Amino acid sequence: MTVEVKSMPRVFKCKIGGEERTLPDPDANMFPEQVMRHYAATYPELTNAVASGPDVKQDEVVWTFAVNVGRKG
Repeated sequence: MTVEVKSMPRVFKCKIGGEERTLPDPDANMFPEQVMRHYAATYPELTNAVASGPDVKQDEVVWTFAVNVGRKG
């Protein structure tokens, strides 16, 4: 019996400006917090976001960035 090992791609999801965005993984060796800082240059809302996950959905590993802009408490 042969065992085949497949890696699943990571994707990062966040809601910015009321629109859900799917961001590709810039580097598989980066931690989710590093990916969030990487994308904060393009999406400044991510500077105060929190990463949660991973969730396995279909053939992807999904990390979610929860943006804290406009929330109190």
